[in-house]
Amino acid sequence: MGRIRTIKPEFTHNEALSALPAETHLCAAGLLTYADDEGYFNANPGLVKAAVFPIRETSLSIHDMLAQLAATGFVRLGTATNGKRYGQIVKFTEHQRVNRPTASKIKMLNITWEQSLPIHAELTADSLPEGNGKERNTDVSELFTENSTNDPEQTFQLESNEKESDDLESAIETLFSFFVAKTKKDPARYRLTPKRKAKGHARLKQCLKEAKDGELAAAVEIMTVAIERLAMSPFHNGQNKDSRSYTDWETHLLRRDWDEFYAMWLDDSRYGGAGGSNSQPAGGVA
Repeated sequence: MGRIRTIKPEFTHNEALSALPAETHLCAAGLLTYADDEGYFNANPGLVKAAVFPIRETSLSIHDMLAQLAATGFVRLGTATNGKRYGQIVKFTEHQRVNRPTASKIKMLNITWEQSLPIHAELTADSLPEGNGKERNTDVSELFTENSTNDPEQTFQLESNEKESDDLESAIETLFSFFVAKTKKDPARYRLTPKRKAKGHARLKQCLKEAKDGELAAAVEIMTVAIERLAMSPFHNGQNKDSRSYTDWETHLLRRDWDEFYAMWLDDSRYGGAGGSNSQPAGGVA
């Protein structure tokens, strides 16, 4: 049974949520009534759909909606030792005042929370700094190791185990959902195909190699910066002589090798000048 909750004006004004598909934004509101008194909920897609969309067929899967909400930081997702999926509305207790709350049973479970994008729910399309780009360069450069190499011939062999594999899988799904939202693609049509997942895996592993201390969160941040900059590039979003969009996941974001990926999306010297961080990157079309 749904609970009585309060939705404040800031909920509909939140730019990160408003950038998502309308169904996902509605799902966020529904989760407020579905979650327990501490903001935790069973993330089984069937249960979420029954609670949030009981008589409506949606064009997006519940899985995709939850991944998109995780990308904005509205929720976090994880798996308990019993194998069941759970979620938490991250700032639930800051915005909901529950009279005589019932303690959460889910909170007491041993849940492994997945890596989420290091962004906040209030992230906007203008989140990258204006100016010559050096501000962002300071943040990103600190994520790289002192001995990082850009040799495209080198490959990164990750010592994998089941948990690491699950973390990488979750990170790719979250990054792809973030990419779809930022580039304003139709998530019902633009899917994470096996080819796109493989490309994402390969690039995330390269970012993991370059990241400071080999932390997955730092590697995800590197990919996040690249996605943000592609989404903010006028040239890649149709302001070019052909009026064409160059925002494909594998062709334009991930590029062909690490050097080109770095030079296109992570080298701040390409984002300076009068145009600020939105200036056209040198190098043109992928």
